[in-house]
Amino acid sequence: WYQRRVHGGLSTAVDVGCATDIHPKDKQTVAQRLAWSALAMIYHIQLRAWSAPLYNDATVNVDGRKISVVISIRPTSILTDVVPHHAALATSNECPKSFPLQNCGFPSILLADSEVLQASASLSPDRQSIVLSATSPADNPQVMGTAYGYGDWPINLFWNEMGIPVIPWNTSVHFPHDVASATSSIAADGLMSDYRPSRA
Repeated sequence: WYQRRVHGGLSTAVDVGCATDIHPKDKQTVAQRLAWSALAMIYHIQLRAWSAPLYNDATVNVDGRKISVVISIRPTSILTDVVPHHAALATSNECPKSFPLQNCGFPSILLADSEVLQASASLSPDRQSIVLSATSPADNPQVMGTAYGYGDWPINLFWNEMGIPVIPWNTSVHFPHDVASATSSIAADGLMSDYRPSRA
């Protein structure tokens, strides 16, 4: 709704939270993001990638059991999977050991039969889109939706050039919150590197 407001900006604390404290200590990162919005929108100062990257739309490709969903992001910007310092301090790219895995917002793909598949996440070659990939237990599955960072503890994997994380999304109102069945192969400590394919 903020986008429909005149001079409305968006800041996020999704990558600087604290799993054990509802009042995380890092207020400066959030304030800096609000300041960038004000400088760009009110004072018309040219800033690179000051706006938070948001889900735009998806292109689904199914080949037998293989599923690939390309997520376009708006506004267009170059994304990175290099974890910024502030996010590394918050370990926002990992599921805390104190959290059940089903409470962490790993990338997921929802099928027509309500099955939730864990998805690997990577960047497109031009680094302007996110690619979610998974293998279905049956041929020619029907994809109903995707989710990224959708959980009590969002798993942050990608940021724009100014270190602002891609905002979590859930494209289906029918997406189950409990995705325990989709996380059986995730290691106990929840590190994304344990199941996300490495990239060259």
